[in-house]
Amino acid sequence: MLTLQDLAKNFPPATVVPAPLARLLEYQNAVPDFYSGSFELDHSGADSVYHWFDRDEQVARQFAIFGHGGDGSLYGYWFYSDKTLLTAPIVFLGSEGVGNTILANSFEEFLALLSLGYTELGFALSKPEYNVGTRIDEALLHFRGWLDREFKIQVPNTHDTIVRAAHNAHPDLGTWIEQWMQRHYGSSII
Repeated sequence: MLTLQDLAKNFPPATVVPAPLARLLEYQNAVPDFYSGSFELDHSGADSVYHWFDRDEQVARQFAIFGHGGDGSLYGYWFYSDKTLLTAPIVFLGSEGVGNTILANSFEEFLALLSLGYTELGFALSKPEYNVGTRIDEALLHFRGWLDREFKIQVPNTHDTIVRAAHNAHPDLGTWIEQWMQRHYGSSII
């Protein structure tokens, strides 16, 4: 069982875990199954992003990873420029270094995306050619009911509006990572 203290270690010091994220943690700890594809909250996000960025601590500190997919892909906040928990977008860092993208402008919008039931949310939104499907099961339906009761979040008809708005509001994460790779490795490896 993941504790709030463990989850808090993924965030900058003295940062309080956002209330909606803490409530999702309570939900995750109370249900026996995956509630949205293979997504789950994670205690090792700080270490994971540190290794994702090849131990570049300065860059890794710009991310607060709170979850992962079944393949090791990461989900979290991106604190670029002067972003705070209230203004940082939610991003996806693909396990193989591909599909890196901004998903949502807020954690609540991310919750709405989770309600769609994609088996691999990040790849479904960033790499449609992967033909990632959905899994509509009892666990997802229960999760949708919880989102409605707790946050008044309804299942969106599609992810397009949320993702498009987030992309329009922030720099392109894929390009930013390509630029980091060129500086870090001397050339792009993706």
